[in-house]
Amino acid sequence: MPTFENTMVALEASGELLDRVAHAFYTVSSADATDEIQAVDEALAPLMAAHQDAVRLDAHLYWRVKTLFEQLDELELTAEQRYLVERHYKEMTHAGAALDPEAKERLTALNQRLSTLNTTFEKNLLADTNDLAVVFDSASELDGLTEGELSAAARSAADRGLDGKYLISLTLFTGHPYLSSLTNRESRRRIMEASRSRASRDNENDNRAVLIEIATLRAERAALLGHASHAAYVTSDETAGTSQAVEDMLRRLAAPAARNAETEREALQAIIDETEAEPFDLEAHDWAFYTEKVRAAGMTSTPPPCALVRGGAGAAGRRLLRRHTALRRHLHRA
Repeated sequence: MPTFENTMVALEASGELLDRVAHAFYTVSSADATDEIQAVDEALAPLMAAHQDAVRLDAHLYWRVKTLFEQLDELELTAEQRYLVERHYKEMTHAGAALDPEAKERLTALNQRLSTLNTTFEKNLLADTNDLAVVFDSASELDGLTEGELSAAARSAADRGLDGKYLISLTLFTGHPYLSSLTNRESRRRIMEASRSRASRDNENDNRAVLIEIATLRAERAALLGHASHAAYVTSDETAGTSQAVEDMLRRLAAPAARNAETEREALQAIIDETEAEPFDLEAHDWAFYTEKVRAAGMTSTPPPCALVRGGAGAAGRRLLRRHTALRRHLHRA
């Protein structure tokens, strides 16, 4: 008969070597994704998914864990041991261990294909992110960056055989850190446009077809596991409990967030109107730059009112200060 020692303790101790090796490999692959490492990652993805399913969907192991779960009130377990039984039972049930053999076979196939698609998605995104690094001809286009940042950009360009130029690598999130520093609006626009177009340019790295297949297979898997959608499946094992609870919370946040964003947009637009020789409409690539202006005005060691007015801004400086103060109050309340 199953006991805590011959089931839970044994299960926790199993796979220790694989865990150590996998942790080391995936740490390296995320930090230094060479072509060779990516090839290994792609080959491993379905194998690791199949191995995980072989454990989580094993009928005999599930019976042992379920037996312990049903006897929890009779077993003399510590709170930690009790939680371990509960967690393993819930995770295995959530993964599909209670399905019939035919459904498990389809589920395993779906999981393997999804693991391959997820790896493909990450590889394509990384490749296109590298390919879309933005080249600038002169340092003047990168006014606002520090000497160290300019030096790094020059080295990056030289590494690609672009001596005398500057290369700005993209980050894995759309809002590039340099957008808050670059004074050249066209440079900001180019970086933002490159960031937004990653993996959606009709080239070999385009992820749109990959995403469609991922969404389709996730929906099929959710239905197989008795859920109306992938969101419902995922949230059923999370704190929220249901996708409806998540949606309700987001809907409560949406209207105030939109109002906050509009208030901030108006304040930033006012700064543009009052400080730029040729005002323009605020766009996404401008947002971080003018937000940083507000932040810098409010956080310098010299009081910002004096700094602005003494700096020659005059009436425009005073209006900027008022806008800045209102924006800071607004952001503090948000």
